Amino acid sequence: RCPFWRPFMGVACLLFLPYFSCGCSRTIAPSVQSEPEQPTVADRSRKGIDPNGGSLNGNADNLLLDGESAEFIRVLEETLRRTGRLDHHQFQRLFDLQERYRDVDQIQRLMAQALVVRQDWDGLVEHYLSLQADKRDHDQLAGAFIKSHRYSEAWDYLSEIVGKDGTSPDRQWLLAVAAVNSDRESEAKQLLDELTSSESSEQRLADIHLLKGQLHYRQTNWQEAESHFRLALAHLPDDIGLHVNLGQALRHLRRDEEAAFFENRAQQLRQVADEQDATRRLMAALSNNLERAWKEKDFPRCMQIISQMEPHADSSIRRVLDEYRREIARTTTP
Repeated sequence: RCPFWRPFMGVACLLFLPYFSCGCSRTIAPSVQSEPEQPTVADRSRKGIDPNGGSLNGNADNLLLDGESAEFIRVLEETLRRTGRLDHHQFQRLFDLQERYRDVDQIQRLMAQALVVRQDWDGLVEHYLSLQADKRDHDQLAGAFIKSHRYSEAWDYLSEIVGKDGTSPDRQWLLAVAAVNSDRESEAKQLLDELTSSESSEQRLADIHLLKGQLHYRQTNWQEAESHFRLALAHLPDDIGLHVNLGQALRHLRRDEEAAFFENRAQQLRQVADEQDATRRLMAALSNNLERAWKEKDFPRCMQIISQMEPHADSSIRRVLDEYRREIARTTTP
């Protein structure tokens, strides 16, 4: 005669067998990771993902994002918009996501933005070159070539793009920078003359005079170089490199007293820039501490950090600090 509990035991085995088998498979082969199961339409809608493949925040992406990744992207976009920074862990996770979701334009654009924030110009070049041509920001890629001092590559790339898509004032400017710094003197002169005749912005005209001064300096036309450097200096009075260049041109003209003045001014500006850079690093560290304290709901610590940041804060940062204050007051008010 069968004990009364034996049928129930058989049912229990059937119910719990999948759990035991899953546990055994993980124990036997811990190094093998199975592909995550794709969410159903109902699961995707519940997680905030468009069942047709796009995110519900209006970005029509063609590849599925799990709910946690979509939320991370949303928070990261907001963080970059609000603070213009991201920490190492955020960048590393974004890097992993962009490797996994190569066809999601939103993630690839965010990766480019993160590399610009980090001023990783070589990284930005490699990022864009890894994408299909129709998904690249050609002007930003050319600018990254220039910022990483790869002027010949910038010239070759821009020449190809202009041949396909046409030119623009911004592309002419990038071509001129690449030409001056890759010893293409005739092309540089032609581009700069065209820009001078068509440009009306004072800032851009100052940059054009700076480039013309550099071109004449390379050609040992010291008097012409001095003239263009002085025209640029009227609009760029705090440019360190411009003061150095003008001082060197004056040295070649044997006007040592004037040269010393501009060289000393360049040294003063460099000291100010170093102090500002130290302040930026301090503010970045304090900002990270503030975000950490906020996540931990350590509001007294938040207020202490805010008071440390205030003496160095500009108007935009002050607005952010005021938002923190209001939220702290709202949260702690009984």
